[in-house]
Amino acid sequence: MKKVLLLTEKFAGNGHYSAALALKKTFQLRYPHVQTDIVCVLPMINKTLESMLGSLYFNTLRLAPGLWRVCYQHDQEFYKVLNQPLMRLISHRLKEMINEYQPNVIICTHVFCLRACAILKNELRNSFKLGAVVTDFKANRFWIDRDVDFYLVAHEETGQAIKRTTPRSPVYATGIPIDPMFSLNQGEKKEIRAKLRLNPDRFTLLLMGGGKGIGPLTAMIKSLQTFLDLNDFPLQLLIVTGNNPSLFEKLKRFTQQHPHFHLYPFVRNMVDLMRASDILISKPGGLTSSEALACGLPILICRPIPGQEENNSRFLITKGAAIREDRPAIVPSVLLPYMADTLKRQQWQNIAQQLGKPAAALEAANIIMGFM
Repeated sequence: MKKVLLLTEKFAGNGHYSAALALKKTFQLRYPHVQTDIVCVLPMINKTLESMLGSLYFNTLRLAPGLWRVCYQHDQEFYKVLNQPLMRLISHRLKEMINEYQPNVIICTHVFCLRACAILKNELRNSFKLGAVVTDFKANRFWIDRDVDFYLVAHEETGQAIKRTTPRSPVYATGIPIDPMFSLNQGEKKEIRAKLRLNPDRFTLLLMGGGKGIGPLTAMIKSLQTFLDLNDFPLQLLIVTGNNPSLFEKLKRFTQQHPHFHLYPFVRNMVDLMRASDILISKPGGLTSSEALACGLPILICRPIPGQEENNSRFLITKGAAIREDRPAIVPSVLLPYMADTLKRQQWQNIAQQLGKPAAALEAANIIMGFM
């Protein structure tokens, strides 16, 4: 039996794992004869280390975002200092698992173990092919490795830096793999809203803060609530708090006061919420942005994470699929022209639709099969 091993991480959010899960679902649907398994590497090595890295990452973003920005901007220096010794340590732990599993292809949807797998590929004399799924719209230095056999990236522009450094490794602009449900026709917006027990005729905003519910969600809700108190506008707001139960409980008192504010925790029907919505307000994570584009859902970006999400912001804004406003109090006035003008909004949605790649996971799976 052919085997695909998907290596990923969860300590910095759910996006990387979601990309791996999208690939696994697609293989199960399209290539059921291929054994496909997902492994999070860090907890296999040391669960305490995983917890520490996760806490360090999110606390740095919360307390010192500028520090994270500096670290990200100097990825070349960090790569030289950290990558080789750290990856050699990880490769020792991975070797036993890979020898036992005997994969035909290993796919990394998180950069953490990519170099370790490259080291093992050489040690084991190319017993497997190594692929990398870059889960943002720009690849940082840690993704670029001459020993990677192929890359799956978000867009043609994403692969330019990779091609300059690793010209022998083919780069495929499949799009970031998202759940195969996004490639199916879900029906008209009004039908989906009715299915979700929403008002089918009200303008619908979707407010998210990523899988961890990060971002100024409370300030944004207050701003939109003030807007509705002062304006008779047919608006409904869908709020997703993700894996953040304390935020969900905190926001209950705001949403309970307004009949057209709807609060959700972590959801598994994101495709329905996105297709029911007219505009997304969110951080521009690679997976969230790709899901939105696949639904023709334009994005208002608010306070992106320094580094990767700022790069994603620049890409999406340049392509015309997003605008940015970091002040929640100003957001309603920024969105009003799109809310009030159907043609203007439709043009924006068309741009997002054209940039989207709803069948990214299927295209990626087809390419992976070519390396078996």
